[in-house]
Amino acid sequence: NYNCLLCPPNSSSKAGSTLCICAGNTCFSSLVGACVPCGRGMVSKEGSSLKSQCVPCPVGSKPLSNGHGCSCGKGNGWSWNTYTNGSCQPCPTSTYNDKDDSSCRQCPSGAIFFTRSEDCLCLGDLSWDGEDCVDCAMSDVKSGLCGCQAGTFWNKATKECKECPDGHYSEDISLSCSKCPVYTIPAYDKTSSITQLNSNDPSWMSAITISLIALVFFMVLTILVLLTLKRKRRSLRKEGINMNTIPRVENEE
Repeated sequence: NYNCLLCPPNSSSKAGSTLCICAGNTCFSSLVGACVPCGRGMVSKEGSSLKSQCVPCPVGSKPLSNGHGCSCGKGNGWSWNTYTNGSCQPCPTSTYNDKDDSSCRQCPSGAIFFTRSEDCLCLGDLSWDGEDCVDCAMSDVKSGLCGCQAGTFWNKATKECKECPDGHYSEDISLSCSKCPVYTIPAYDKTSSITQLNSNDPSWMSAITISLIALVFFMVLTILVLLTLKRKRRSLRKEGINMNTIPRVENEE
């Protein structure tokens, strides 16, 4: 009789397995008796057992954190041909990738798919919100993407449009709010960003400088007036004391 043993770190097995397999982006090391991460910028296929099976990502690409190979950009995903040969390929039918650093994912039921797609296309009156087919407030007729009115964004958790947070704005049919650029603030209804100070125009710096000088001058002038009043009060008090100390001369009748 044999007891089942735990698989080493970074490895797993299916029920009834006689061996463990290394996770993606790792390889087995006989020195430590466990699966260890591949070197910097390198990936491996799940089940790799040799260090030579760790291969570098193409130029401009990087290993994915989920261990599924290298990043390939929107509409594409990493595909392994052999344990030492992989490449970026268009996302196959029924999958999509809307991020630069992700892999192709399965579209939900109730949606149609196209090869090398960044989004899924929902059927009927539903729209795509980046994760699922939903009944949202607005949608883009051409792309079929969900959106909200200007000044709001689509909350995927509650499946409704919410007002943009402070310092952010959005336009019509937007899924998310954008942060206002430097030296700008959102319009009163958060439908756009408006210029508050133009960083490319040196005149705004002059205006600030003049304002600061005027403020300092006013503060100094106020202090001088207060000091003058204080001195005058002291002087009046002293004169009052001197008048009281002068002996009074009574008139003789």
